[in-house]
Amino acid sequence: MGTSPHTRQSTHQNTQQNTRQRGALIRKLLFHPMTLISLILHGTILSLPLLPPAQKAEPAPKKEKEEKISLTSLLPPNAAKPKVAPAPKPAVTAALKPAVTAAAPPPISAPAAPPPAAPSPAPSAAPSAAPTPPPSVDLGGSGSVGLCPNPQSFDAQQIGYFFADPANPDSDPVAGIVKIDWKNTPPDKVQNDLQALATGQKLTLQTIGNFGGAPLFSLQTAQGQVALYASLVSGKGGASTMLVTWSGDPNQFPAGTAALTRAQVCQ
Repeated sequence: MGTSPHTRQSTHQNTQQNTRQRGALIRKLLFHPMTLISLILHGTILSLPLLPPAQKAEPAPKKEKEEKISLTSLLPPNAAKPKVAPAPKPAVTAALKPAVTAAAPPPISAPAAPPPAAPSPAPSAAPSAAPTPPPSVDLGGSGSVGLCPNPQSFDAQQIGYFFADPANPDSDPVAGIVKIDWKNTPPDKVQNDLQALATGQKLTLQTIGNFGGAPLFSLQTAQGQVALYASLVSGKGGASTMLVTWSGDPNQFPAGTAALTRAQVCQ
């Protein structure tokens, strides 16, 4: 079917009207720029999403005071102080002690009286060593008889200090005598000979007392040490002299001093 003339005319009129509106709009936009700007702004505003309603700002929470926390407070209660497990005690097994029956004490007897102590024997004086021979001092001098003197040729009361048995012509000497020399000269002559011999050997002859009624001499060194002791015993009538040499002071010999034989002292 064909279009009616009235329809075609209205269509044509609408087209012309739209064309005129567009031309007017274009002219308005070209000659009135504010209109274009206004349209753009309105379109932009309409295209934006709706903003949510403004929320009230919540007040900032108050800061709580910081508390100092120790490390031990962070540990669990049981872990603060570790408990050391006690060492297991060894099981003590009680040793079975056998029953002890108390034995009756033995009868107490009275202690026997100790036997009487035997009397201790009196200590005997130990014999001392044999007297040492005199030092190398030549006391021979002149007038030596060359025989061991006979005790009976001297005063009986005096000779007992020099011989053990004055009644025996062959009696041994008393203890402490180391040499006997029988001279056929008087005591003064023998003493002079002793002085000369002591001076020649750088010794000093000194009278220190007497023994048995006869003078006692000592021969000393320059240092005061006694070299020997000597006694001059006068024979009956003063015609002979017995020169006796001692191992020490005869007045101080201890008990038990050993004695030499007659043959040993009369060599």
